[in-house]
Amino acid sequence: MDRKTAAFGLLSASVGAAAAAGTLSLLVPRSGAACRNSSATKKVQNVLFGKVEGEDRGPNPMDPPVVRSDPFFWMRDDTRKDKKVMSYIEKENKKTDAHMAPLKGVEESIYKEMISHMLETESKLPCPRGQGLFYYTRTEQGKSYPFYCRKKRPGVETAPIEGEEMLLDVNVLAKGRDYTDVRVVEPSPDHSLIAVSADFTGYETYEIFFRAAGTEEEKGEVLKEVDSTVVWGADTSVVFYLTFDEEHRPWKVWMHVMGTPQSEDVLLYTEEDKRFWVGIEKSNSGRFLFIGSGSAVQDEYWVVDLKDAKEAEGHRKAAQGVKCIQTRLPDLRYTVEHWGDSFFIVTNKDDSKNGKIVQTPIAKTEVTNWKDLFPYDKDIQYKELLPFKNTIAVSGREGGFSQVWILDPKTKKIQKIPMKEEAHMAWISANFLFETDVLRFGYSSLTTPSSLFDYDMKKSTAQLMWQQTVPNYKSEDYAADRLTAPSHDGTQIPVSLVYSKKAYPNGPFKASKESSSPLPTMLYGYGSYGVSIDPSFDYHRIPLLNRGIVYAIAHIRGGGEMGRPWYEDEGKFLTKKNTFLDFVAAAERLTGPEGVTSPERLGITGRSAGGLLVGASLNLRPDLFGVAIADVPFVDVMNSMCDPSIPLTVGEWEEWGNPNEKKFFYYMLEYSPYDNVRHDSYPAMLVTAGLNDPRVAYWEPCKWVAKLRETKTDDNPLLLKVDLSSGHFSASDRYKNMRERAFEYAFVVDRLKCCDLLSCHRKLAEIYGFRTVEGHVVDIWSQVEGLQRMVGTPSNWSARSRFCQSAQYVAGRVSWAVERVVNRHKRMKGIREMGGAEGRRAAVTRELREAFRDFTFLWEGAGVSMPGKDICEDLKRNLAMGQVDRSAGDIFFVCPRVFGEGVKKFFVSSLDYEMLSERQVRDLTERLIDCSHPGFLGSVTGKVSPGEGKKHRFGVGIVWLKWKTFRKGYPASLALLKWRPLVSYAQHAWKRAFGMGCRMLNGLIAAMRPHGTLFSPFPFIEAVAKMNDGSSRVECAQLSNVTHRAKQEVSMCSVAVAVDDIKNFFPSIPRAFVLHQLRRLLEELKERERYWYIALSGRGGERTFISHRPGREGRRWTPNAHRKRKAFLCTHDRYQNATVFSFDELTDLIRLDFSTCFVRIRAEMETEKETRQEGDGGEPSAYLLRQ
Repeated sequence: MDRKTAAFGLLSASVGAAAAAGTLSLLVPRSGAACRNSSATKKVQNVLFGKVEGEDRGPNPMDPPVVRSDPFFWMRDDTRKDKKVMSYIEKENKKTDAHMAPLKGVEESIYKEMISHMLETESKLPCPRGQGLFYYTRTEQGKSYPFYCRKKRPGVETAPIEGEEMLLDVNVLAKGRDYTDVRVVEPSPDHSLIAVSADFTGYETYEIFFRAAGTEEEKGEVLKEVDSTVVWGADTSVVFYLTFDEEHRPWKVWMHVMGTPQSEDVLLYTEEDKRFWVGIEKSNSGRFLFIGSGSAVQDEYWVVDLKDAKEAEGHRKAAQGVKCIQTRLPDLRYTVEHWGDSFFIVTNKDDSKNGKIVQTPIAKTEVTNWKDLFPYDKDIQYKELLPFKNTIAVSGREGGFSQVWILDPKTKKIQKIPMKEEAHMAWISANFLFETDVLRFGYSSLTTPSSLFDYDMKKSTAQLMWQQTVPNYKSEDYAADRLTAPSHDGTQIPVSLVYSKKAYPNGPFKASKESSSPLPTMLYGYGSYGVSIDPSFDYHRIPLLNRGIVYAIAHIRGGGEMGRPWYEDEGKFLTKKNTFLDFVAAAERLTGPEGVTSPERLGITGRSAGGLLVGASLNLRPDLFGVAIADVPFVDVMNSMCDPSIPLTVGEWEEWGNPNEKKFFYYMLEYSPYDNVRHDSYPAMLVTAGLNDPRVAYWEPCKWVAKLRETKTDDNPLLLKVDLSSGHFSASDRYKNMRERAFEYAFVVDRLKCCDLLSCHRKLAEIYGFRTVEGHVVDIWSQVEGLQRMVGTPSNWSARSRFCQSAQYVAGRVSWAVERVVNRHKRMKGIREMGGAEGRRAAVTRELREAFRDFTFLWEGAGVSMPGKDICEDLKRNLAMGQVDRSAGDIFFVCPRVFGEGVKKFFVSSLDYEMLSERQVRDLTERLIDCSHPGFLGSVTGKVSPGEGKKHRFGVGIVWLKWKTFRKGYPASLALLKWRPLVSYAQHAWKRAFGMGCRMLNGLIAAMRPHGTLFSPFPFIEAVAKMNDGSSRVECAQLSNVTHRAKQEVSMCSVAVAVDDIKNFFPSIPRAFVLHQLRRLLEELKERERYWYIALSGRGGERTFISHRPGREGRRWTPNAHRKRKAFLCTHDRYQNATVFSFDELTDLIRLDFSTCFVRIRAEMETEKETRQEGDGGEPSAYLLRQ
């Protein structure tokens, strides 16, 4: 049995063996050593599946019933007030907050980025609704909720709008409330009143109130505990609405006469069958009120003719003539609309699973009178109709994408509206006028923001009326793709992708293959109820794309993307497992040899029934994913679907099956996430719930998390976040809703080991007015008997060892310096001799400053200038323990120190910092060693001899840089972390640590540039760019504080690495490829006896050259100790002849044809170009090959 199907068979054997006894008690066995202690109390409760006296358990319940044990059933509290349950939720929320606290900076960065892509003050396109009035909504910056308005002219305008009538300010309505969801604002037929439905709890129980249009005057009539739907009658005298039964199912239709109490309302229709839900709507012609009652497999419509209804009495009389279109028949589905003297119907009659359009006279509506308009096409799915005076608009699907057609009911010809992109989403927008030939439809794609078009149905022409404005977004910077994944039975599953072209110019597949590095990827799925997840635009994804994440959507069976059979025949009832196997197949495609990622860097996410998908997929293949987000997940399938008192249960027996029946019990038990938690290692998980959620009760995710904690065998984070003031659809406040998304995205970014792309930081920098980083050159430096420059990853162990020895020397020297200072002050007899605590601190500071005078580079990256500032005071003021941001701009800074009581005491007493616990250090160590952060350089332990007869054991500490927003200077926050030595130096710790550090240099540099200024961890060529008249230029490359005693050795590959590091701005180009090409270039230069050199320009204009001349291998230079230097890479024998290139031109460097071209780079725009001297060699023998 392969791994895909093994999990589905997890409980099968035990279930089958016990079934013969008549009752069955199942508890998942525990293997004690592999389990983790649960944070939740266990109270075993027996749950019956099958026949239960006094309950409707379906048509064929098992008798005798099967009994299963649920240790966490006690978490269910229908009142949501149980103190024990609320205490458990509160503890879980605190755990989650504590775990996510270090990622607060990431969350804030993502949130601000989302805000930067949202037009906070915006007016939607006004929609005509008759009498020359145009209705619209608008938002204002800082306001959490929209304004509902109207005016007497079309077109989008910016507030304040002359002649605007404010219908409803939801911000006023929401004041003092934790949750406010306004679902409907419906004007009356004469536009004198508006009806508003609002939910203030999140439980989706609404109240309807009325207000005089254009005023804040409320009529005093409120309809309590109703559904959100409200429909006006033929005039302003009555409204129709729905109420719920005990299971929160809309089941009754009422008519309310304005000016009368709710208790006197007229009941029009009652649906007793709990499988059916009731809905109401008015035909677009305005003549008929449709009352629809439907289940997952059957429909039934009733109509009320409002043609002659006037005032309350006319409506009462019309209601008495309510008529059924067609009584419900097994497996007959249909929807109805009115046009002319006929009803037009979309139905699955005659096995037309994808739907066909039929016509029937108003007087003869039985199914025997339904006539096909045109032959059924199994490749086209028709779903809904919207009639106008002369035509009918039709929405549906073809080829896996949503489409819109125009039907001429007279000629019975149908024409599809062409769309710009093949992969898209199209929909019929708000159209309230019947007497028109203009259809308003919407369009979007993964890279194209939502647009609204007015389509002239006579001329077949479309006019763009409005497009969503997304600040700081260019669609050409992003691209979409589509692939297929073979599922377990050979079915090809479509998968849509969207990614940043700046991250992957040639696409993610080629980038992954060339770099041999998995790309961070997020896979989303739903796959239930026949719902189609179309490839549409969502600006909330942009922060993920900007961080290099490939976002994928799996169009799995159970959804409706490929037509009704995709759902009805292959993704529900006893074929539901296809949904989960399809999702696993999509993940395997993305992580396979021809994919883009690896399991460690693949995340999955789903909501509600999509949470079931996530849970079932994790049980199937927990090894296939690196992180999982399950929002309000439907995971306790068995317990929820057996209890008819839980909202939605009975109606959804036709979706999932009824576990009270034997044929469904065993099948559903095999995939229910809660019942199939395995003794296995699961990925990091974040699970959310809403306390007032009526669709997926809060206790389902709570129980699931508790069981996972008890059963899983790993230490990966498992977080539960329960929103105490919302329901199924999260926060109603748009800013709070975005913060919730940012919270989840921060978790994803952290676990997928992502780092912000330059484009993201550039946008933030420009938004907040910072200098913009455009280019840089970085080398790694270390010291041994002076400064020795080592670049790149040493190609052989000899060079690597030399590099390690150099770093060891620096570590030992600094460790010794700290220990010397501490020991000296320990020997002093009393603190009074040092002038008290402040005097002791000042003395320590002075000595440290002296000890570190030759090691200023260790502190410059932290923004602490030495000498010249008080180290301890600066650290004490700037360091913030625990406030670390592992991806959005924070880095690790290697700082050696001695592990001795004196040093610990010094750091604790002088800096008032706590040390991390050993568990925290060990967890951090493991994550860093596993390359969980691109900024990690490594750790080492060993013995050094700073002085004769003295030996000190030392380790390398980690300083985490968290760059805060800044405009002047370079303030930074650091956190000194206790570091436990991993392995001895004899075991080549440096080979593992610093070798990996060099290899990850690109990621490290990317992590150091959140707001526009670069620092090198081992300084020390930094390039800083700034905006200059709208065009970016590389201003300079600075060589930092190299002492006059330093002697440098520059290898040939140094130039290659220096240029290669520009590649950080083009992460899709493999580093090895750039190195290879540049080395070829340098070899060719050498063969052609050309000069190459780095020119260093001091402030006074003097120049020193590091040059290569034919036959001369030595290359040395001695810089001035106190001058900031500027570096240039040239390819000609005269510095004066080097040509200036902008950064945009440098981007073409990676596309050079190195076999025929030379490279000439100069990293500065000089105010005056030096005149070329005659006879100096002519023009440089290089040119840049344009793309």
